[in-house]
Amino acid sequence: MIKNNYIEFSSPLVKEEKKLVHFLIKTELDLKPLEFLINDLEIPTLKNEKLNFIERFIKKGLYLHSKDERIFFPIFNSYSYKNGIISFNFNSLFIEYLSNKEKIFQFNLPQIIFFKYDFSIDFFYQIIKPNMLKTSFEISIPEFKEIIKKDKYKRLYDIKRFLIEPIIEDIASFTNFKISYSIEKKEKENFIIFSFQNKELDEMRNFVNNFLKLYKVHISNTEKFETILFKSLEIYGYNYTKNKLLLAIKNKKKYNLKFDILFEKFLNNELGEFYMLLKSTQCKIQDLDQLRKLVNKEIFPLNLPEISTLDYNTSLAKKIYSIKPKEIETILSENLKLELLYNPENISEIKVYLKYVK
Repeated sequence: MIKNNYIEFSSPLVKEEKKLVHFLIKTELDLKPLEFLINDLEIPTLKNEKLNFIERFIKKGLYLHSKDERIFFPIFNSYSYKNGIISFNFNSLFIEYLSNKEKIFQFNLPQIIFFKYDFSIDFFYQIIKPNMLKTSFEISIPEFKEIIKKDKYKRLYDIKRFLIEPIIEDIASFTNFKISYSIEKKEKENFIIFSFQNKELDEMRNFVNNFLKLYKVHISNTEKFETILFKSLEIYGYNYTKNKLLLAIKNKKKYNLKFDILFEKFLNNELGEFYMLLKSTQCKIQDLDQLRKLVNKEIFPLNLPEISTLDYNTSLAKKIYSIKPKEIETILSENLKLELLYNPENISEIKVYLKYVK
């Protein structure tokens, strides 16, 4: 099976190595220094030296497989040891895959790095991840064993006890997925039916499915669009995705593109509405009335049609008078975006942006 967006360790981590890397990751993400007395670390000795264990451990790395490339990087850049004190330095790319939401969606490193069993990784990448938009997945037992590279178990009881149930426990412990299963016999062959539950993904699936019902006729590649929409919800959240969808709907006739193609271009900021900063002013002001006068002073020279209308001036004044101290207020109109920070105790700020479309 082709490995798309898949992670492998350069060599398997033993139990003590997994425990150590988990401890170091937690310490790193808590922004604490990675410096310890080596005798305080819960690690075994090799040839009567804990440092020998570290020497072996520090060489471990990761392979990232995607459709067109294969990347290798070590988990650690370096370590130093002096007078019984050891310090570690994580590889920056490793940390990026632990913290960047887009990279997390692509490879899910923060989840799989904590799995107890290596075959849980194969299960996650080759059964769960390609089927995240589904609620269930059916697979024959021979194919299941081939995917997780465990063929020694023959009896159904052993497959349940030593493969399926440990995977389910692993997935439940370290991801948001809850998995149940049943086994059915079809034409003299046993099939496993896995059912997936994930509250966050269930909400996304419902949103995607409802949207597809409304716009299916406008979409040229439903499966691809489904994946793009789901990925956007996972990475950017509901509000951002909804805004891009509304822009695509609003501008479909203007660009004369298939809806899914147009939506992807909006997501990638190849098309859409953007704002260019025109002015940024910092000042000391005493009250909101003074802020309103300064805002008017900044925007009236722009000579945009909307500024001269009574409706714009009235609604603008209402929004300014409702601003809370020390909170940034964003005000949008047809051609402008205003960002206003009112701070009567210190410096207030007025930013004026001009909207443009490409």
